[in-house]
Amino acid sequence: ENVAYLKNKEGHVFHISKRDKKGDAYSMHVADSSGKKVKDWGSHSSVDGAKKFAVNRGIIDEETILERIDRKLKERKNG
Repeated sequence: ENVAYLKNKEGHVFHISKRDKKGDAYSMHVADSSGKKVKDWGSHSSVDGAKKFAVNRGIIDEETILERIDRKLKERKNG
């Protein structure tokens, strides 16, 4: 089950998915525009940690437009 899709400048998508195996809760990989897996980046214990990993490795920009919208909506909801 994918929990996040973050697109980068090259048109690839960084996927964060729930894992069924023991250990870290989320797996990370990059797929091309056709959906073919290009690179497996392993796993991480949290979604936020996986996003930070992708930013630190230069896989995605620090904040995508969708994340910015999501953050703004959460800010409005929390007042």
